Amino acid sequence: MSIKTWFADRKFFTKVILIYVIFMVIPMFSVTVYNYANTRHILLEGSYDDIRENAEVMENSFRSLFQKYDTIIDELRSDRALNTYLSLDYTNRSYEDLAYYSQTTLDNLMVLYPEIQWIHFYSNNDTLPGDDYYFFQSDQIEERILEETSEKLGQPVASGSILGENGDEIIYIADMNYFMSRYVHNYVALGIEQQSVTLPLQMEREDSAAYLVDKNGIVLASSSDEMTGKVFSDVIEDWSELNSDEIISGADKEKDELLYLKKDLDADMTLIITVDQTQMLREISRTPLIAAAVFILISVVSFLFVWLINRSMSRRLRQIVSVTEKIGNGQFEQSLEETGGDEFGQIAEAVNNMSNQIEGLIRDNYERQLKIKTSEMNLLQEQINPHFLYNALAVVSSLSIREGGKQTVQSIRYLADFYRASLSKGRQVITVEEELSILENYMKIQKLRFSDTLEISCDIDPDIRQCKTIKLILQPLVENAIHHGRCEDKVLHILVRGGSTGDRVYFEVQDDGAGIEPERLEKLNRELKTQQEGFGLRNVDIRIKLHYGQEYGVDIKSQVGKGTQIRVEIPRDTE
Repeated sequence: MSIKTWFADRKFFTKVILIYVIFMVIPMFSVTVYNYANTRHILLEGSYDDIRENAEVMENSFRSLFQKYDTIIDELRSDRALNTYLSLDYTNRSYEDLAYYSQTTLDNLMVLYPEIQWIHFYSNNDTLPGDDYYFFQSDQIEERILEETSEKLGQPVASGSILGENGDEIIYIADMNYFMSRYVHNYVALGIEQQSVTLPLQMEREDSAAYLVDKNGIVLASSSDEMTGKVFSDVIEDWSELNSDEIISGADKEKDELLYLKKDLDADMTLIITVDQTQMLREISRTPLIAAAVFILISVVSFLFVWLINRSMSRRLRQIVSVTEKIGNGQFEQSLEETGGDEFGQIAEAVNNMSNQIEGLIRDNYERQLKIKTSEMNLLQEQINPHFLYNALAVVSSLSIREGGKQTVQSIRYLADFYRASLSKGRQVITVEEELSILENYMKIQKLRFSDTLEISCDIDPDIRQCKTIKLILQPLVENAIHHGRCEDKVLHILVRGGSTGDRVYFEVQDDGAGIEPERLEKLNRELKTQQEGFGLRNVDIRIKLHYGQEYGVDIKSQVGKGTQIRVEIPRDTE
């Protein structure tokens, strides 16, 4: 099939949409994607340049800042007098010279450099007097700090803390064994105010951040005060594996996309700069959004005219489809109004004619089927009455011969009562109470005939006595139990039960008679399913299915020598 033929077979509105998509949507989408990709590339390159420039500026600032601290530490390390004072044995010696040195030299340094919050000397000289101001024992320093400082051979090391606690200063510590000593090992540490180191880390962009990290991952200072003193792996887990001076794109622990640059500095410090790509890309997405807004505005104006025409056509088409679906669901009284004279009007008129014809045909067919069903039920009803009349007259005849007429009169009265109840003024549907009245008259007749060998009892739930049922259901079931269950030398017990389960009413006739052989029971159930003609149980089953439907009817269970149970279920109906 050619494209021309395929396009000609499409609906009008589909054709308009295809033209609109091919000549407007696709070109505009392509331009928007190109602009977005180009803008994203430009902004990313700009971010790379900003990161490198900021890193270079910060590196120079820190080199200048820490240079004076390096000078102070070098002077103290190379001061022979100070090293001598720290190495002396003060067991039997006065430390007045050490105190004088502290007041004249160290105090002056604290005055000259106010950003230095303290100067500490740590020594393993047990005799060195500790004043908890300048001089301390080296066991007060963390073991890892001592190891790292000793490995640097006099070069300073920056640390977040030497006491295992994060304070508000940066520790700048170095090994003091400029003059080698076999027994004494000394260290000098400067406590540098964090604020003086934080200033060079300030970033102009809100989506950027800078961190100064020591060798162990403790944040010495950062552009964000809330991160200072914390472990940097909380931001980037594998930060120590990054290459120096290389810009990497990745996600932090909060799954935000970041650009970050690592730069190694002196004193085992590391500078890390991050840029939030998520926020940056959010700004980039504004460009295609603006383009999309312009595109939508143009589209609405150009599409409005077609939409108005299609709206009118679609409304009429939906009405036709809706009415057609309702007719398909059996609502044949539906019709379309204001059909008009165009093609849609002609279709609507045809639907109305079809609905009227179908409704008429169904009405005629329904009335015909109803007459057939009523005739069948009346015929079945008439099949029952002569059958029972034959049996009843046999009883009357037998009693008249045997007893000379006394019980004959009683039997005839019971028979009259039975027919009076079963006629029920011509009604096919009666209450369960009336059905029980018919059964009671029948049982009276049977008790006269089998007084010593038959016991019949009823257990009917009062709740169902006003429910509706077709008449002459119970009597044929009891008659069947007497006919097939009696044994000449045994009393037959019959129990008639009635109740309800959910939305159904059930009747059960159970006897303890001879029972039914399996082969005969199987044949009887098969005949019930095929609804073959006959009297008794099959007649009751056919009448129930005709009146209530195929899911209702007679169910038989029996065991030879133990008895038979016949169950009937009908819908619960009190109307």
